[in-house]
Amino acid sequence: MNLIFYDSYDDLTKDLVFGKIDALMQNLPNINHLIKKNLYNNIKLASELVLPNTNREDLRFGIQPEKSLLISILQKSLISISKREMEELSDKWIGSIKEYPGGHIDLDDTEKAYINTHTIKYCINPSGLPFEGLNEDGEHVGMSSDYYRLFEQMLSAKFELVKTNTWSQSVEYIQHKKCDMLALGMETEERKKYLNFTSHYLDVPLVVATRVDVPFINQILDLEGEKIGIIRDDVFVKILRTKYPSLKIVEVDDIYDGLDQVKNGQLFAYIDTLASIGYEFQSKYFGELKIAGKISENLKLSIAVRKNDETLLGILQKVVNNITNERHRKIFTKWIPIKYEQDVNYKIVWQIVLAIVVFLALMIYWNRKIAKANTLLKQAQKDIEEKNKELNRLALTDNLTTLFNRRKLEELIQAEIDKGCHVDNSFCLSILDIDHFKEVNDKYGHQRGDSVLVEIARVLKDSLRITDYVGRYGGEEFIIIFPESSIADVKLIIEGVRLKIAQYDFEGVEHKTASFGLTAFKAGDTIETVVKRADNALYEAKESGRNRVVVN
Repeated sequence: MNLIFYDSYDDLTKDLVFGKIDALMQNLPNINHLIKKNLYNNIKLASELVLPNTNREDLRFGIQPEKSLLISILQKSLISISKREMEELSDKWIGSIKEYPGGHIDLDDTEKAYINTHTIKYCINPSGLPFEGLNEDGEHVGMSSDYYRLFEQMLSAKFELVKTNTWSQSVEYIQHKKCDMLALGMETEERKKYLNFTSHYLDVPLVVATRVDVPFINQILDLEGEKIGIIRDDVFVKILRTKYPSLKIVEVDDIYDGLDQVKNGQLFAYIDTLASIGYEFQSKYFGELKIAGKISENLKLSIAVRKNDETLLGILQKVVNNITNERHRKIFTKWIPIKYEQDVNYKIVWQIVLAIVVFLALMIYWNRKIAKANTLLKQAQKDIEEKNKELNRLALTDNLTTLFNRRKLEELIQAEIDKGCHVDNSFCLSILDIDHFKEVNDKYGHQRGDSVLVEIARVLKDSLRITDYVGRYGGEEFIIIFPESSIADVKLIIEGVRLKIAQYDFEGVEHKTASFGLTAFKAGDTIETVVKRADNALYEAKESGRNRVVVN
């Protein structure tokens, strides 16, 4: 290789664009930013360069060691930034151009300007898996989610999901210009009034789902006189009613409604795509429903765009033209692992049915047992996860007051001791004890005593700084940790807390007071020594009349 060295990323990238060099090595954020900024469309990312003994760039905040409070604040800030917010920052400043099969799309100036100035809003069928849907966390999943990620890579464009509750609402939204496009839409005369369509890129057969005891369906006319379910406002509702007026079409809310009604005997059959029914059969209805036949209609899916947006239509048509068959296959087989044998000879099937009836009955029985066992297993797993969460919470917090418990307090004290060895302004620690607390239990009962502890915890949380830590050390004793604080400042805070407690009107108990022992970290301190010093100060506060703060 002939290596040429440059002083700036801009000059390096320009020479590649104009053919003065053959390739460049550059970090991903810089090259992506320049491609997006300058709309370069004749270069692409070839691969990731992996060199021995060379790690990826690991970018962090750099903070002076003595600024431990600032370190803590920034660390908490970073943790609170969601993955989506991180991605939005990355997309804003870097872009999302990546290597993908098929090469980059060649857009004209108008189309490039559109991509750089528009956020393309799209709607989906929220319960249309495996084509598309929303998972339990409200995230877009299914085939169309993979296509949208591919669109983003090919165009370096930003797509934004507009959530709806039903497919009908999605259709309504695009009619009222609340969203710009649908990734999976079938072209019809009625829809062409308000939508334009690219050429179709998915072709999926329609099949019939019935109960397992129903004979195989050779043709759609075998369903005459029976109630047949199909999703409300689906494009095939009108097509089937027009072509086969003798069918009793019943519109259902979604695929689950349709299959459940077949399972319960309210419908004889349900019509949907092989993909949708096959996907649901993987997790539900196994041994209860079957695909009983295929009908002559096919679902031909295109990208649908609002009628007045010709630029977006042109961009997306180029995308469709550039998606390779391999990429289509990869997305389709990811979501549709089962196949439907189209050339089934039903006469032969019927000839062998009698020979396998017993086997089939055993299979159904066994699968039902497995399904029941799986349900119990899932519930057990869920219970275990919830118990683990509860155990984790109990390991860190006091069950009554929800403050930190003794174990967590000792961890925090040790952390402050470790930091105190490296900074000048270290931490302070205070132990407080509720005065004459035993009288509350003896006079009013332990339930009222617990109530006083909860109210004390509330006063402490409301009175302390956001950087302070407070927990229940045991019984009626509480510990407060003041990171990076001077004894003079902390004593003023403690005096304020003491007064608040003394003035607080405890329910059914009237007023109570508390005594405080306060100390500051000293070189060579351990958990035991710093707590012991604060405890000695607390003892002195009790002996000298209670309801006071003593510093040791």
